[in-house]
Amino acid sequence: MQPTVEERLRSLGLELPSVTKPRGNFHPYVISESMLYLSGKGAPLRDDGDTVPKVGAEVSVEQGRVYAQEVGKRSSNHIYRS
Repeated sequence: MQPTVEERLRSLGLELPSVTKPRGNFHPYVISESMLYLSGKGAPLRDDGDTVPKVGAEVSVEQGRVYAQEVGKRSSNHIYRS
């Protein structure tokens, strides 16, 4: 028997963050033909509204990696929960 998505994520030491409400009056995703478009899912650790920092100049490569992982996890959760 194949593991569930939750079991596989736990085995990898990953936990998906909660899904947040959109900050505006728009759909969080749109499917057009075979393409999925996500909207408003970037930079989750910057909820204060600041501009996106530049990797190597304003944040370290490791911090940039953490940002990218968080964006990926949030995006995955929106796809999974939809």
